[in-house]
Amino acid sequence: IGGEGSDLSREYGLQIHRVGIAEYPEDYVLRLIELTPTEFRRLRIRAFDATDVALAKLARNSQRDREDVAFLAKRGALSREELQSRFSRELRPHLGNPSRDGLTLELWLEELFPQPHL
Repeated sequence: IGGEGSDLSREYGLQIHRVGIAEYPEDYVLRLIELTPTEFRRLRIRAFDATDVALAKLARNSQRDREDVAFLAKRGALSREELQSRFSRELRPHLGNPSRDGLTLELWLEELFPQPHL
């Protein structure tokens, strides 16, 4: 009822899409950011914080996902330590292939937060 071409889309320019399958950190609900404009009385819009967005993109690891995460990192919205901590504590225990996703995270961290060579 809220997709492209729906009454909601035509009247308000708003489209709602359902995500079928996604991996996300365990305690994401505690960090959701309120986005609802004050003029809405019966609608509540909340979104992941930047770290949870990045972690939710980890398993798919598409080019677009990597670009989105790089954008967040360049804007200073991500930290290496927080990504590693939440991955280990809240995401890794629930993944179907934690070794693969852990390796993907390590590659992302090397690219996004290069360490000086000693």
